[in-house]
Amino acid sequence: MNFPINGTVTTSWSSNFSQNPDTLEATASGVDWNNLVQPNAQVEFGYCANEVTPQVSNADIVSSDMAELTFNAIRLANSIENEITSNLNLMSSGSSGSTISWTSTNSAISSTGVVTRPSYEGEDIRVTLTATISKGEVSQNKIFELQVLAEEEDITPPVTGNSKYSEVLPLALKFYEAQRATGPFSTVSWRKAGGLDDGADVGRDLTGGWFDAGDHVKFNLPMSYSATMLNWGMLAFADGYSQAGQRAYGKEQVKYALDYFIQAYNEGENPDSASDDKVYYQVGNGGADHAFWGSPELMTMERPTYTCDATNKCSEVAGGMAAAMASGAILFQDDAIYSATLLDKAKKIYRYAEEYQGNNGYTAANGFYTSYSGYNDELAWGAVWLYKATGDTAYLDKAKNYVANASDAIYWSQSWDNVSIGVNLLLSQITGESIYINAIEKHLNHWQNGVNRTTGGLAFLDQWGSLRYSSTASFIALLYAKGLDDGQQKKDQ
Repeated sequence: MNFPINGTVTTSWSSNFSQNPDTLEATASGVDWNNLVQPNAQVEFGYCANEVTPQVSNADIVSSDMAELTFNAIRLANSIENEITSNLNLMSSGSSGSTISWTSTNSAISSTGVVTRPSYEGEDIRVTLTATISKGEVSQNKIFELQVLAEEEDITPPVTGNSKYSEVLPLALKFYEAQRATGPFSTVSWRKAGGLDDGADVGRDLTGGWFDAGDHVKFNLPMSYSATMLNWGMLAFADGYSQAGQRAYGKEQVKYALDYFIQAYNEGENPDSASDDKVYYQVGNGGADHAFWGSPELMTMERPTYTCDATNKCSEVAGGMAAAMASGAILFQDDAIYSATLLDKAKKIYRYAEEYQGNNGYTAANGFYTSYSGYNDELAWGAVWLYKATGDTAYLDKAKNYVANASDAIYWSQSWDNVSIGVNLLLSQITGESIYINAIEKHLNHWQNGVNRTTGGLAFLDQWGSLRYSSTASFIALLYAKGLDDGQQKKDQ
């Protein structure tokens, strides 16, 4: 377009817009809205009256990306700067368009974020990471002072020779690494980070956590169940994990979920009440997610965050998260600070679950993980693990009271929806009372004699996840047998 200015000067314009010279209306044509920096022009005919918004300078871009490059942006599963135990997210570009390169003073953290911890016989390593943020001729450095912790000692040496359990266990644990939302992915090379903006709609960092099954939704009810069961297995069969050389890898997997639960619970400002607490119980819409067939890094749909509070209640999810963090506090007792953090969060979220009992706010998961059993079983589940973590008999009394009112799962199975079997087993071990022993024995007798079997011998309870039911029943039986003396075991065989 050419416009006369003061009748003597002609200015030549070019644009990636199609414009109507009569109305000065503009329409976009082939515009990349993600990268476009648009100048705005206001023109009065016959006079020079231009108002132009200049392009953002390289210095502004570098400054903006430098401000965003905090430890939270690179931490992934790590808790604090002084306790680096797993890989970091050293991005190569900033959100405003800068290029970021990294240098490290020690190979304990590579320039791509891979962490190599010293052996348990070594000392923790201080590492200085320098990020150089550049755009054009402008660049600035940002320095991170980090400490990589030495590996934990496995008391029992790994099994040697032909041991099928030592082969299967790392593969089972690898499943949880593959389910990570944002990584790091130390052994699953084909996964890439997804859901990097999760929680932005509620002003909360809800990246991390496990995706559900083959989907990309984060459902906290089954996620907390899985974390608690993993914790339980590592506590009950610690020697087996150590002998297979998988104790550290197992703890790394479950810590990823526990770190997410810490973020998914906002305890509010009032330390004496749960009235302003918030539980972010789900990220992602199940329907929209099922309609998307692609890898997580290619997701384009909105990923809303679903929240419960004093009005919109979700005692089952909060109770389940309390159980996960309380059992995690026991598992991570060798890390006093982290264990204390988990226990503090477990106590507070349990207070919320109990003070605001209900499930009217737990609606977004309906049709995917509907809570058919209600919330009494999760309140009992959270209480019994808090008792094991604290020794406070008030929690033991709560577990007894809530499980007495919970839906019966004797003729079903321990599962993400109904955890009353697990509560009964733990109470039988803690108290030795016949009411809990009888419930477990009736449950195991049903699985031995009352559940249909396939031609291959599999106890087949239900078509949806048939192996999870039978494997969990085996786990419960093994835990119960572990608590019996040798004479009782031989008698029962």
